[in-house]
Amino acid sequence: MYTSIELRSDPPVSFPLTEGMEVIYRSDVEATEPCNTWFRIRDPDGRLLMAGVDAISLAPFDEEPYVWYAPLSVRAVDELCPTESADCYGNERLAIEATYGDEIARVFDGQVGTVGRDEAYQLTVETASRRNNIHCENTPVEWYKALITYIPD
Repeated sequence: MYTSIELRSDPPVSFPLTEGMEVIYRSDVEATEPCNTWFRIRDPDGRLLMAGVDAISLAPFDEEPYVWYAPLSVRAVDELCPTESADCYGNERLAIEATYGDEIARVFDGQVGTVGRDEAYQLTVETASRRNNIHCENTPVEWYKALITYIPD
């Protein structure tokens, strides 16, 4: 099975990987309808270099987000925007909040944010939403599409 996560970003995402670099790669795919995909790349010491999500939850179903994205604590924040009406549901815009040390960043869909000082992470969020009053089949309640990238000092 082939899966991918495609993400639009402005400014472009900078990848913290170099040729020949050893990494630990993990991807989880839940091949249901809709297909859920998560990945992460760590260096041999366990430092998170990059993680991505295109799924109904921020982390794979067998992981908590604070474990999957460690050292970041990542969560969705709701009740920040009013629900907008769509054809089959009401759509509530969410933010993805990342905490790193004592720094916190909230990033909405279509935006890019940074959390951290000396060492930092860039959050690129394409989608973070919750649907309510659904009256169409096969419509997920929540959807997240985002990339987190390590920014070396």
